[in-house]
Formats: sequence, C-alpha cells, structure tokens
Amino acid sequence: MVLITRPGSAGTELQQQLKTQGFDALLFPMIEIQPCSIEPLPQGFDAEVVIFVSPNAVRYALAKERSFCRNAKIAAVGKGTLACLADYGINVDIVPQQQFNSEGLLLHPDLQQVANKNILIVRGQGGREKLKNELEKRGANVRYLEVYLRLEIPYSAAQIRQIQQKPVKWVQVSNQQTLDLLLQKLRTADWFGKAKWLLLSKRSQQYALAQGLDIENCIVLTPGNEALLSYLKEQ
Repeated sequence: MVLITRPGSAGTELQQQLKTQGFDALLFPMIEIQPCSIEPLPQGFDAEVVIFVSPNAVRYALAKERSFCRNAKIAAVGKGTLACLADYGINVDIVPQQQFNSEGLLLHPDLQQVANKNILIVRGQGGREKLKNELEKRGANVRYLEVYLRLEIPYSAAQIRQIQQKPVKWVQVSNQQTLDLLLQKLRTADWFGKAKWLLLSKRSQQYALAQGLDIENCIVLTPGNEALLSYLKEQ
C-alpha cells in the first residue's frame, strides 16, 4: 500500500494514477491548502522577476491578480509549477536546468547578476527562506507575495489508529511540514520503521534520519508523479 499525503486535487490525481498501475493507494493528507488575505506590495515596487514556488502559488495568485507579472520575467521552481503556469497562458523565462528546487533555480544564469533588481517571490505563508536570502546576498530587492496557508488537518485518534493498522509499504511525502506531522502521529505504527519514505529533497532526508529513520528507507526522488511511478514499478 502507498500512503499518499499530497493535499487536494494533486493527491487525488496521484492516487488515481497509482490505482491505474495496480497499486493500492490510500489518501491521508496532513495539511490542507486555503487562500489567505494578500498584503499589497509596497508602492512603486515593480517586479522585474516573479518567482512562483509551487502550483498552489500560481493558482491562488493568478485567480485574483495578474498585474504584478506585467513586464516581468517569470520563473518557476519546478515542473508542476511550470505546467500550471502554462495552463494559465503564462510563458516562463527561468526554470531550473537540472535540479528542480530552490537550489537549482538559483543556479540559473538569469539569476546571477541581480543587483538592485526587484524580485517578487509568490508562495504560501511561511516556508523556506533560501531563495530570498540568497538573492538578497546578490544585491536584489526581494519581496514576498503570500497567497495561501498550509493548515494541519485535525485527525482524531481513531483515524490515526486506522492508518497505523494499514499494511503501508511506501509513504509519499511532499514537504517537510507533512514529514514532521507524519513522524509525530504515526511513529507507533508497526510499519513505521519498515516502510520506504519517498521524499523530495536531501534536506527532508537528513531530517528523517535525525528522527531515527534508516537511510535505506529514506528515498529521495525528483519531483513529479513520473519519478514516483517509475520508482514503484521497479520495486
């Protein structure tokens, strides 16, 4: 059984793909995504580069406003974000060439010489500061446009026990907040130390190892359903 923790329609889509391939897949998202009130940008801040960090950043931002994209280069951190921008008819100028995360995006040639440029990062509330910190070190003026919240889903003790009793072999994990909640809630499950944890970054892997998981059970995959499906088919 594959435990899918990706929230919303993306989790449902992955579940359907897995079932089509013959896998038993169970949805158990740890967080839900909700829109939040959007703070206006500072007067006179005209973005020269707009970075979208996730598909949710695209959906929740562009559903309300597009003017901040006008005359700006558009950057996407990952393949899912790139595809979502295409759905909205937005052409992307900057995308990682190999490593589809913040570190990969920061390697792009168009983000090397950014002194005095206005850069807008569209994201959910909270999250990593890697992009902002590094771009500011390079001299950029960086602002956030935070367009959604990640809220913990309040499962009952009975619901947690049901998941603990399932024959879970693989756990799909999309982000560190989800990983942290899973480690808190499911540690007493019989399968906890035997399941393969399918992670999206070395950073999440190191965190999982620090929490007592074995390195052979912490698998780092590239983002996207294709990589996950390919891995599972080989098992």
